[in-house]
Amino acid sequence: MIYRLAIALLFFSGCSSNDIGSIDEPNPLISREKITTILVDMVKLESHIESEYKTVTYYSDVMKKSGDSLLKAHGVAVKDYTANMEYYGAQHALMQDINSDVLDELTKELGDLQSK
Repeated sequence: MIYRLAIALLFFSGCSSNDIGSIDEPNPLISREKITTILVDMVKLESHIESEYKTVTYYSDVMKKSGDSLLKAHGVAVKDYTANMEYYGAQHALMQDINSDVLDELTKELGDLQSK
């Protein structure tokens, strides 16, 4: 499972590019730490949903609703999350660092679970 997460994070970091032009800083700007925490939770949520729902139709619907609920729990509006992901995604090196932080946190949590 950790390899699947790593591949997904690398894919997302590879999709961002400085060639897409400058994107203005969104208002409100979600801090790097908070966006990292949200992404960690999103990856865990997606992994859980993917394991529960094998049909893409159900998976997609549940993920959207659950993702919206997760953002609400973090106090972030969907439009703000989207704008921030576009902003961070346009900064290739920063997005790679965030993805690395997400992967590090997931790896740490997995290690903690396995040691119990």
